[in-house]
Amino acid sequence: MPENNEQLREKAYEIIKRKGEVFSSKFESSDLKTLIHELDVYQAELEAQNEELRNKELALINANVKNQKLFNEAPFPYLLLDNSLVIIEANFLAQDFFNFTKSKKSTVLFSTYIKQGEMKKFLNWIVSNEYKNNYLELDLVNFNKKSNRFRLYLKDYEKGKEGYLLSLRDVQKEVDLAEDLNKKNLLLNEITQNQENLIIVYDNEYNLLFLNDKFLEFYASKDISDFRIKYDSIDCTFIKNEGFFSVDTKINLHWTDMMINSEQKNNLILINEKKSDEVKAFIVSISRSKTDNIICSLSEVTDISLEKRKLEKRVFYDELTQIYNRAKFNDFLNTEFSFFKRQSLDLSIVMFDIDFFKNINDNFGHDVGDEVLKYLSDIVAKRLRESDIFARWGGEEFIILLKACSKEDACNFAQNLRSNIEDAIFPNEIKITCSFGVTATLPDDSIKTFLKRVDELLYQSKRNGRNQVTC
Repeated sequence: MPENNEQLREKAYEIIKRKGEVFSSKFESSDLKTLIHELDVYQAELEAQNEELRNKELALINANVKNQKLFNEAPFPYLLLDNSLVIIEANFLAQDFFNFTKSKKSTVLFSTYIKQGEMKKFLNWIVSNEYKNNYLELDLVNFNKKSNRFRLYLKDYEKGKEGYLLSLRDVQKEVDLAEDLNKKNLLLNEITQNQENLIIVYDNEYNLLFLNDKFLEFYASKDISDFRIKYDSIDCTFIKNEGFFSVDTKINLHWTDMMINSEQKNNLILINEKKSDEVKAFIVSISRSKTDNIICSLSEVTDISLEKRKLEKRVFYDELTQIYNRAKFNDFLNTEFSFFKRQSLDLSIVMFDIDFFKNINDNFGHDVGDEVLKYLSDIVAKRLRESDIFARWGGEEFIILLKACSKEDACNFAQNLRSNIEDAIFPNEIKITCSFGVTATLPDDSIKTFLKRVDELLYQSKRNGRNQVTC
């Protein structure tokens, strides 16, 4: 009893108080009164004890009902076995699998359902008390003779007096799932490996996870580890070329993010194939998987790209000098003029032509004249920055767009260039000079006024005696 005698006595007095005095006033003997009072107290104590027992009985009943509900509705098959391994209770899932009925319970040994050849393993597990530390995997056979792989968990029931509580976990589903996953992985690998595309997979922290065989073959690498040894990164192998994507080291982004965020949306790259030492062009497709991995597919377009480049050469480049033509220069000028205007940055232009070029054609022929034009183009190109735009404006006339360059700096550049040309010896020991016009954008400029002004400055140099720079 949880209550001690003192507590019980106090509860008895409470009961008596509720009932009132039970002895009769006609009894005047103090001894008799005392006796009756003690009897009343004793009776009250018995009632208190009975009340406590009833409460415990109800609590026990409720607990049993609850436990039985948990047992029956558990998400795994549960069996209650006696010490002889006879099944004495089974929850709903166990009943479904083994097809138990009330009449069959208490008469069926659990060993009936153990697949032939696994009984010894099961008994050794119990006898050795290994069940207290580890689970056991066995094949169990249901009433339809269907075999399933189960993981068995066994614990003593009521401290070993009643038997065992056995819990079953169906691992066949796990096996089937693993096999299905393996088949899908094999299929995915087969699809990936049989592609003509070069496949790269990064995790969400840009660690290299996978390279397909086509990629490894292209880079002459045995496996992903071999590739890592040979190359710091994939993007370091991209060839820088106009019209193709290349990594900007100033931008602190992975090349995939750089490509995605590129304003030009240019997804063409050039890579040198290691086994053939040939430059190949690829179009890059980048996507993110549901697992947040980055998948890059490189599809070769070398032939298409070469044809595109040939076409661009014909459309945008001067056939003789291989520098930009007037049309392409105007494209650049339209783009750069708007940008520099918005940013209030310096944009300068240099226009020049060869003095008395007609005399060269008349005295030496047009072939020599062409050689002079090509030689002049080479001299100028070697003195330009990567950002400068150089084009043949027409005939013996040329034009240079100098980005982020003040008028003063542009004039100094033109003076140095004029001097270099004057000092140079051209084909057939020919000496030439050039006249220059130089200007920079003004706040109220348009492209039309910008070009008109530099043209006027060039012809001012010619009117003033040639071989000079007018700014």
